Amino acid sequence: MSFIPLLLTVVGAYFLIRLRAFFLCHPLRTLRLTFRALRKEDGRSLVAFALALAGTLGVGNLSGVALGLLVGGAGSLFWIWVSSVFACVLKYAEVLIAKDVSSYEGNGMMQVIRRFVPGGRAVSGVYALVCLLLACTMGAMLQSRAVTECATSAIGVSSPVVSLVVTALLLFVIVGGASRIERAVSVTVPVAALCYIVLSVGVLCVGYRYIPSALAAVWNGAFSTRGVLGGVIGTLTSEAVRRGFAGGLLSNEAGAGTSALAHVRSSGTSPSAQGLIGMCEVVCDTAICTLTGLSLLVGTRGSLPSASSVEPIEWLSDVFAGSLGGWCRGVLLLSVFAFAFSTIVCWYYYGRRCALYLWQGMPSWLYALLYLASAFLGGIVTSRLTVRVVDLSLGVLCVLSLGALLAAERRICTLHRAQFLPLRDTRV
Repeated sequence: MSFIPLLLTVVGAYFLIRLRAFFLCHPLRTLRLTFRALRKEDGRSLVAFALALAGTLGVGNLSGVALGLLVGGAGSLFWIWVSSVFACVLKYAEVLIAKDVSSYEGNGMMQVIRRFVPGGRAVSGVYALVCLLLACTMGAMLQSRAVTECATSAIGVSSPVVSLVVTALLLFVIVGGASRIERAVSVTVPVAALCYIVLSVGVLCVGYRYIPSALAAVWNGAFSTRGVLGGVIGTLTSEAVRRGFAGGLLSNEAGAGTSALAHVRSSGTSPSAQGLIGMCEVVCDTAICTLTGLSLLVGTRGSLPSASSVEPIEWLSDVFAGSLGGWCRGVLLLSVFAFAFSTIVCWYYYGRRCALYLWQGMPSWLYALLYLASAFLGGIVTSRLTVRVVDLSLGVLCVLSLGALLAAERRICTLHRAQFLPLRDTRV
């Protein structure tokens, strides 16, 4: 659905104007209020942020950026940075309005659609059904496949064995309910990020002499046709697995409204403050994408291979190993596993909320069985149809979510002015 990136950009630009680019015009106030919200004594805001971040940071932050560089060259990284500005304001708006209308264990964007969109009951049902489908395909199948392919390439373990391990670990986590899911992602997300940051910084330190030339290449290639094309692919490939099949939405999922299901679990923060926390997702996502892109540019000394000659994840592994040694392949595998597993766990929660919205009183074991089967089969089966379903589902969610944001635009602006603009914000 090639029109989705244009739609995201147009709606993002509209809200950037309506909210007066507040985070760009008032960066210090934005940072102060964000840190204040994250330091809430009950810790619920931080836990909700970790859960939402688990759904955002996936394998696409690695292979998606690598694919963008292979297709579009160094300039593609510049467009990833530009897109993050629109992603920030979209994430802020969707989290703010979802927090306003939903309670703890609420229904997030489904509740927003039901309240503000004409025929909202039926439309919210469509959103829930598509999100449930996306949970089983993108959240379970594609992430599980990415783990098994990386493990097979790095340590030679067969796909069925890896898939079985992933499924068994997933079963252990989900039987503990939402509290165990939150504890799990609170561990896996920091571990994945720390391991990957250490590797990336190591590559940059080894090749520090090439950092200026890499940044120059990013700037010089930003406005070439190849650079724009690669920036679109690198930014939109949210689940670009090894063969680079996927695309259709920003890697941080801004505009789809999915992370609102996690953010409504916070307590004690105003909608505006929770929206600021939602923006942190985009910042973290962009930081990981930036480290990936610069590491590849520095590690290859600017000599990028052709897109047809190498697979994104294998290329990333080879670059890291060439700079730091073969030992880092295992660390990269750990990072990929932690990123992917946290995404699988988070999307289980998203899908469960959607299933309960559609079928109240549905036995929890029935959805769990469906999700576990999807995770196991995804690890051993590669299907182009699955990726097409993911692409279409993301597009549908994006259209429905952006429509709801536009319908609720007046309420979003009112809440923003009341809670962010005062010099002394006592509600955060």
